[in-house]
Amino acid sequence: MPRISPPFRNMNPRAWQNLAIAGLAMFYLIQIALDVLWGNTRGNLGIDFASYWSAGFIANRFGYSEVYDLATIEAVQLPLLPDFAAATSPLAAIPTPYLPVFLLPFQLLAWMQPVAAYWLWTALNVATLVAYLRFLGQAADGNPLEARLVALIMV
Repeated sequence: MPRISPPFRNMNPRAWQNLAIAGLAMFYLIQIALDVLWGNTRGNLGIDFASYWSAGFIANRFGYSEVYDLATIEAVQLPLLPDFAAATSPLAAIPTPYLPVFLLPFQLLAWMQPVAAYWLWTALNVATLVAYLRFLGQAADGNPLEARLVALIMV
């Protein structure tokens, strides 16, 4: 009968780093999956995006003068909460920190449903961050960052 060796034995430092990257990535993926499963994307994942999306929605529907009205913001953001959160805790409206001139991207996203707009916004942010990291690595020493290092920075 073949002898089974214990896991994680005789691993070199690069393998340990790869295991750490995989472990962190798995932790974040599980956290995101649970929030999606629970319908809590506005509660944890997209709390800032709820502010941006609602500001764009308000600007599209009511004009820029209403973007900073807390009662209007609360009325728009309350339906974004999951049912259990809306029933158990009062909403503290999250106003947008931007001047109206910077709301155009959020106005475009506000024509989409909030969840679809959130995932598009997240994908654009991740793609932009990865592209910037690769550019920064290239600018720093003339060599592009290896994918493993980009993954480490991302987690």
